[in-house]
Amino acid sequence: MHYLNSSKQVYDPLTTPVSAFEKLELPSFHKHDPLWDINVQNKAVLRNDNTVVYPWHKWQSGINRCLNQSFNIWMAFEFNNQLSTLSV
Repeated sequence: MHYLNSSKQVYDPLTTPVSAFEKLELPSFHKHDPLWDINVQNKAVLRNDNTVVYPWHKWQSGINRCLNQSFNIWMAFEFNNQLSTLSV
């Protein structure tokens, strides 16, 4: 998985280089920590429509051209952001 550090970072899918993204390798069946923007009270930053503000993130496949390839499945589960508890 690749992500930008903040939703305030400028992102253009045609010109933003891969090097601008942080790389996070996730083992099979593992999850990542919250990616959303967090305010000083350690709460998710919300837009006017109460959706969570995320930085740009993406799944990027490898370049292994082996015929015996496996597949990746990316699933997103959306939870109530008010239930998130982050330590200070």
